[in-house]
Amino acid sequence: MAVTREWLSSIFEISKSINATVELNDILGVIAKEVRRLTAFDRLVLGLLDETGRHLRLLVPVSHPDTARPSGAVIDLEGHLLGEVVQTRQPLAIADLRAESRFPADRPLVEEGVISCLALPLVSSQRMLGALAFARRALDPFTAIDIELLASIAEQVTVAIDRGKLFDAERKRAHHLAIINQVARRALSILDLDALLTETAALIQQQFAYYDVSIFLVDRPANEVVLRAQAGAYEAASAIGYRQAIGVGMVGWAAKTGETLLADDVTRDPHYILAFEGERSSRSELVVPIKIAGDVVGVINIECTELGAFDLTDATALETLADQVAQAIENVRLYDEMRYLKELDESILAAIPSSVLVVDRIRTIVAANAAASQLVQHPREELIGQSLDHFLEFDPAFTPSLHRAIEALIDGEGPRTFPAVAITLPRGRCIADIHLSPVARRAQRRALVFINDITDRRLAQEALLREKQKLDDVVSAMGAGLALIDPDLTIAWCNKTINRWFGNDSSLVGQKCHVLHSGQQPPCPNCRALLAFTTGEPQSDTQRRHSERLGTRHFQNIFAPIRDPAGNVTQILMLASDVTEHVQNIERLALLHKLSQVMQGVVELDRLLHMVLVCVTAGPGLGFNRAFLLLVNEDRTLLEGQLGVGPTSHEEASRIWRELSQRAQTLDDLLATADAAGTAEGNAMRYLARQIHMPLSDTQQVPVRALVEQRPLLVAHADLGVSPSLRSLFWARQCVCVPLIARDDALGVIIADNAFTDHPIGEREVEMLQTFANHAGLAIAAATAYNRLEEKVAELEETRDRLVRSERLAVVGRLAAHVAHEIRNPLATIGGFSRAILRATTNAPKVERNARIILEEVERLEQILANVMNFSKPGTPVLRERDLNESVEALCSFHENVFAERHITVRKSLDPNCPLLRFDPEQIRQVLLNLCQNAIESMPNGGELTITTRALEDRVEVVLKDTGQGMSESVRESLFQPFFTTKVGGTGLGLAVSQKIVHDHGGEILVESAPGTGSSFTLSLPIPENETR
Repeated sequence: MAVTREWLSSIFEISKSINATVELNDILGVIAKEVRRLTAFDRLVLGLLDETGRHLRLLVPVSHPDTARPSGAVIDLEGHLLGEVVQTRQPLAIADLRAESRFPADRPLVEEGVISCLALPLVSSQRMLGALAFARRALDPFTAIDIELLASIAEQVTVAIDRGKLFDAERKRAHHLAIINQVARRALSILDLDALLTETAALIQQQFAYYDVSIFLVDRPANEVVLRAQAGAYEAASAIGYRQAIGVGMVGWAAKTGETLLADDVTRDPHYILAFEGERSSRSELVVPIKIAGDVVGVINIECTELGAFDLTDATALETLADQVAQAIENVRLYDEMRYLKELDESILAAIPSSVLVVDRIRTIVAANAAASQLVQHPREELIGQSLDHFLEFDPAFTPSLHRAIEALIDGEGPRTFPAVAITLPRGRCIADIHLSPVARRAQRRALVFINDITDRRLAQEALLREKQKLDDVVSAMGAGLALIDPDLTIAWCNKTINRWFGNDSSLVGQKCHVLHSGQQPPCPNCRALLAFTTGEPQSDTQRRHSERLGTRHFQNIFAPIRDPAGNVTQILMLASDVTEHVQNIERLALLHKLSQVMQGVVELDRLLHMVLVCVTAGPGLGFNRAFLLLVNEDRTLLEGQLGVGPTSHEEASRIWRELSQRAQTLDDLLATADAAGTAEGNAMRYLARQIHMPLSDTQQVPVRALVEQRPLLVAHADLGVSPSLRSLFWARQCVCVPLIARDDALGVIIADNAFTDHPIGEREVEMLQTFANHAGLAIAAATAYNRLEEKVAELEETRDRLVRSERLAVVGRLAAHVAHEIRNPLATIGGFSRAILRATTNAPKVERNARIILEEVERLEQILANVMNFSKPGTPVLRERDLNESVEALCSFHENVFAERHITVRKSLDPNCPLLRFDPEQIRQVLLNLCQNAIESMPNGGELTITTRALEDRVEVVLKDTGQGMSESVRESLFQPFFTTKVGGTGLGLAVSQKIVHDHGGEILVESAPGTGSSFTLSLPIPENETR
């Protein structure tokens, strides 16, 4: 109880100090003195928000002598303990500031020795005023009691700060309130509801020495009463904000009925309820409603531990006090409303960016905002009561008009506006819009003068107009069109180029942007301007537009969003560029590419020449009326006409163009028709072309000069460089001669004119024809080379045929010589032994021996003839399905005795997975016999023969490997040549015939050998497709 009384005493003293003075330093001095009676601290700081709401200005009545943050210091909100409390509006107790990382800006205080801190927000009617902080230089955290005490003090400080601003206005009222009794005086002096209720409860509890006092307010929407203040025994145990239904309990009953309720013994009162466990000590209770204009707005609840502690005197006193509290609550409400309206009035006036002055009929300034003070460079206090003319000097011609307008406005007329008025101010001359509007103040009509300084805007507008004109001139010089489009797709501004292109030199401002797109009805399909507004991304499109004045033009349009500072798209800037020449260049390049492709596919020279001239004269091509092609002759002495294409008369030209217009043929159609028509002789234009013959030495002739100088020449009919013979052929007003050049080689000239349309030939047409002629020259050179190549190929084929015939005769000669050589010896032997038989017919043994020799020689002759026949005219293989392993087995069986006699060991490794092959059994047997016989003969002293078969992916191989003498590289390279042999008496045809047989089967025969290491022959035959693995 003593602590509580001491607290209340301190709060009382602080409250007295707050009521006694508006000086914060004095109040803080009292707070420091009184708080030190209750709790220890080493630093006391009051931080007040400045006008920006981003900084705190410090008042430090208690601190270290050398503190880093003395009175007058200004700190930011971020990084500071006080700033955190201001931003969160919540008290914050720090046990050890040294361990905190949230407030790096408070490190100087830590270095100063500050450890434990408590900071409390100062809030008045939801308006943040600043923060109050206590600190200790020891690790001594603030307790909950400390926080509660200091929070009450912070509320008092809040009131003091809030009241300080209204002190002058309330000075007289405070004097009147001083005569009211102590409780009423205290109640009516507090302008914060929570503080009022808390102070009232505390004063009632102190002055009447009641056990416990609580004040409830009625929450009508919730149909409840809410505990708002508590003083006495239950102050710590109860919870501010506790709610109880109206009609429930004694407090609820008083709130419902509006009647005072006194209970001498609460246990006997039917309305009594136990709100919380700590109330069990109460025995008597007095409940008094607080009423304003007959409506219950709250309840004062008094409790005591003694039975019958209250009587009618207490009830009467409290009812009288309740009326005073009601009046104080109403005062607080009115004060809050007044303050709100005052703050609203001031905030509205301050928020108006224009200078605002309130003047009376004789132009005396009654009120002014900060902007007006800044405009005239005088404090607002100096403006009040002074004449408007004293601070604002207008042009003499305008001043009477302004005076009359102010008087008429106060007399009842409506608002007036004076745009762009010149005013002379201390800082110089300015331009401002002046608006007059009536305002009633205390039943008196005054004039509200709005002065909007537009000097900077006017200068900016003038500068913008100059820059816009400059930009318009630059863009116009660039040949580009500019337009600004508003969100409703209206053209807000455009330059002259846009008007010339799309408006026939009439302004398009105010029209919808669809007029920029061929006059389509709004909105255009897939409107790019609308899409730029919607997506915020630049858009682009191209359009083709035709007008009688400009003809057909192509435009590329870019729509770029223009954003305000907030990032919102406010307008679209359209940039239009005339890309007609670019499009035409692309079309010309595409045409030239197409013509080049057409020519590159033609290799017949006559057909190509005809196609070149068709491309020159076709409407979808280069579109000349006539064209002639002249080529340099083979001797390079003359320029000779080769071909001409085009009409020969106006009548023929009209007929041809009429037919073409009816069929609307494309270039491909025309080329196909011309190709089908061919280049038949008898054509009139061809006849005219063939009349042209010009010596290359005559450089006075225009075609020759164009060829020699390798540049196009555009000449008129009367040009001195045109010979009479040419003038008779080219009667057109103009003709152009372009050279045909291929890799610096002059091939000829194309001459073209518009003899029938008389259409002028310009630089663009000449450039197109020259570019086409460059491609045509390459094509003609390629076709000429191709024709020459064909001739050379024909010559080579004829030469080859002669060589083949000569080779065949040479082979026959070699064959005949070989046969004659091989037959000569056997025939000589046969003849000699036959004559010997005739001489010794009676000597039977000798006759028998001679006859056997004759028989052997005859068999030898038969073998020679068989080999020759097989080589010169081998038989066609008769393919049958056979097992190659069986053929190998038959070969080994056939030579079994020979192997034994020659002491040759045979090793076989036959693949059982070999598939059936298609081959001629007799021919393959002959091949295997030849290979086997060669292996036997290479091992005269015996050896080893290994025969292997193996099935691969697409073929089967037979490998015969011997351990014989082997062969050199030169022998191996000639092994399969006809008539090559290393054996005495050999024909040299066995392996040649074997290779021919294997090749006829689609197979291959290979040999590997080296002297002294034996030889390996590999025979491979293909596996049929249905057997391929």
